[in-house]
Amino acid sequence: MKPLLSLRAIAPLVSLSLVPSFAHAFSVQDGIAAKDVTASGNTAWVCSARGQVDLLTAHPTLNNALNNAPLCRHIEASQNEVWSVTSRGGIFKTSPTNNGNYEWIKPSDATGADVGCNKQGVCYITGGEVHPEGFYVFKWSGNAFHLVEGVYGARLDVAPNGDLYVLERSGALSKFEESQLKVQDTPFEFGLQTTSYPQLAVAAASERTLIEGAADVTVSDTGEVYLRGADFALLKQNGSRWQTLPHQAFAVSAGQSLWFVTPEGKLYH
Repeated sequence: MKPLLSLRAIAPLVSLSLVPSFAHAFSVQDGIAAKDVTASGNTAWVCSARGQVDLLTAHPTLNNALNNAPLCRHIEASQNEVWSVTSRGGIFKTSPTNNGNYEWIKPSDATGADVGCNKQGVCYITGGEVHPEGFYVFKWSGNAFHLVEGVYGARLDVAPNGDLYVLERSGALSKFEESQLKVQDTPFEFGLQTTSYPQLAVAAASERTLIEGAADVTVSDTGEVYLRGADFALLKQNGSRWQTLPHQAFAVSAGQSLWFVTPEGKLYH
């Protein structure tokens, strides 16, 4: 696997310096105990402390998608669908029914750790076989997952323009322009005894930097990048620097605005 660049070498790409937090007002959502949150546009969903999927803000068509929702560990939303990853790595998503409602389906035998989507519905997962930097990365084509060659990570999210941000276990954050990604044409076959995970060289990223302790990443509908950093620090990328925001964050998600869950399970917006 291609080694990480030294801090000195990567400094021209993305500075690791943190600037002081700025005045920013967040409001707490009273009465909600959460472990994950997802936002897309003006709609937000929460994975409660009990693993239940709850809709926080009204959605024009997905209001009834709470019915029979699987217990969640992570959740992710795009414009017209919601994804859920269970504690055992099962991946589920909402699907429209003939009567105009929505149901939860398991679209693949894939097992995953995270799902990342943009508002336009471009989705990737980290999953499959364990890799030193997390897992393999796969892209959802609308009916199957396809392996993204040479990209590995633990958490990820997708920018509005389709660029992919992948966070590795080491804390390295890589940005891949959509045109850089090599996605296999053939759907990946999960769960077969003959399944073979290729040992591919790490793909080149347009930006790559090491942020020690980073554990979650989200990209807003306008392309702003946020991280959960070391000691639950809430960070926002500001050019070549990372700006510390008020409060601590266990999980972060951004649509038209930022949502985050504190280590105590409180939800802020």
